[in-house]
Amino acid sequence: MKRSLLTVILLIAATCNHATAKSAGNQPYVATFEEQNGFYAKCIPAGNTGSEGTTQVMCLRPEGDELVTKYSWYNRYGLVMGWSPKEGKVAVMRMRQDEGLAAEKQIEFSFYLGDRLLRSYTTADLVKLGAKVERDMNAIESGLDASSKRAVYHVEGCKQVSNTNDYYFRVRLDETHALSFDILTGELCRIENDGGKERLVQVQTQPSPAAAKSVLKHEEVRMLATNFKTEWIKQNPDEADVIAPSTIREVKATDTGWHVIFERVTYPGQPEGESHHFLHVYMDSKGKLEKVVRGPDKIA
Repeated sequence: MKRSLLTVILLIAATCNHATAKSAGNQPYVATFEEQNGFYAKCIPAGNTGSEGTTQVMCLRPEGDELVTKYSWYNRYGLVMGWSPKEGKVAVMRMRQDEGLAAEKQIEFSFYLGDRLLRSYTTADLVKLGAKVERDMNAIESGLDASSKRAVYHVEGCKQVSNTNDYYFRVRLDETHALSFDILTGELCRIENDGGKERLVQVQTQPSPAAAKSVLKHEEVRMLATNFKTEWIKQNPDEADVIAPSTIREVKATDTGWHVIFERVTYPGQPEGESHHFLHVYMDSKGKLEKVVRGPDKIA
């Protein structure tokens, strides 16, 4: 089987023991497979910072490129992509997703298959699996928490189990320790050699809080959150002018499901410049509303 069926892209960042130079703002980019392949991703930010934007996985066609999957987020630090012959879908690893958060809330990477989010891993998750942490200079120099830290790891790509249709993402923690994640599930796995033949074996782990997110598709969560925002505005008409034009800035994992953050930026012409207004929508893993919180005017 040709390994060109899948391998890796890392357009923006190939490593997560990152440089200390202050990072530039968001930039649009195209992510491709390392070897010849008909798929690529167009990654377009909505602003200079944050994860608002779109990522479109495309397939090259003689008559015009075809949209395969669309995600309503932008990831400034790059993607890794692979192809699953079993499912006939593109697998995506979203890298270095969050910055400046507590280890239990800061998502290091997430796995997708087609339009479905499989699982996310936080800094705390990786520490439990053996990762070290270091100061996140990019986050600190961007004005985030001065104590910001993140896990140290290097993504080696999407690998094939020899002579099979099984594939996995491999993440190296140090010279002697690497983690493997099944592209079909996002779960930890290991590669065993059985009589000269390789096989992929699932590793049993305790599910992380982010695993609850796989109950709903990403677009379903955004739609539900938008509906809840609309209902909240009807009940709070005095906030309509400020909150109604807000857009989704972030979708995050919680212990029970989802936290969707809406943001509105206004420019009052005052010396301090722009103002940010937030609405926080919390749902359980099945999309049932837990609460809606207006502010505080910062990311909670």
